[in-house]
Amino acid sequence: LVEAESFAQTGGWVVDPQFMDTMGSPFLLAHGLGSPVADAVTTVRMAPGQYRVWVRTLQHPACAALTGTVAPGVEVRSFDDLYESADAFEHVYRAIADRLTEEARARAVVYAVPGDPAMGETSVALLRAVAAEADVPLEVVPGVSFIGPTLEALGWDGLDGLQVARMSDRELANHTPLPGLFQLAEAPLLDYAPRPR
Repeated sequence: LVEAESFAQTGGWVVDPQFMDTMGSPFLLAHGLGSPVADAVTTVRMAPGQYRVWVRTLQHPACAALTGTVAPGVEVRSFDDLYESADAFEHVYRAIADRLTEEARARAVVYAVPGDPAMGETSVALLRAVAAEADVPLEVVPGVSFIGPTLEALGWDGLDGLQVARMSDRELANHTPLPGLFQLAEAPLLDYAPRPR
């Protein structure tokens, strides 16, 4: 990881130390959902082949620009081959955890997922378990999921009756929508019903 305070140019971002105890370092923060800000820019030098960045899939808008090499010495790979060959998501996620844990024995590995790795990322939950069982050190860096910005844009309080479920969960396939239920295209189920006060 590159520490935020070492960036040569922070652009329209600010160095925010509020989660130093959780993340071990300040991070770059662009606040709010307003106008885009200038990119933060810095230079990092790495030995060729030293680092590999894995993404769950390149078939996601957040990963569209990640093809081949993002920087000298950093290779980007995806697990799209597993999605194409496995018969169930559970098998894909277990294979991802196994592959990452095995590779981490030989080199530094980064596994990047869109959003927060602790929010709806089954592959990360399995990776935690498999890495712990194999005694392979793992650091999970918090991110931002779709939920926070969505709640902000809608003006909703997430502690006021929010329910989130994955549409691929079989037991929810025949779920009767509650009042205030929204299904975003190709997105998880978002259910908001304010609690009585």
